Amino acid sequence: MTEKKAKESSKSGKSKTQRFDVGDLAVYPAHGVGQIQSIESRVVNGEKHDF
Repeated sequence: MTEKKAKESSKSGKSKTQRFDVGDLAVYPAHGVGQIQSIESRVVNGEKHDF
């Protein structure tokens, strides 16, 4: 449980990017809750992005 609190506190700062880790839950209002199963990097318009 302390690991989860540490992760939450590190995300609470003023940051422009949201960081997700495998196993995290994401809420999509129109679709419900999903769990991050993997993170992949892809090149889109010449820029590398994580999905």
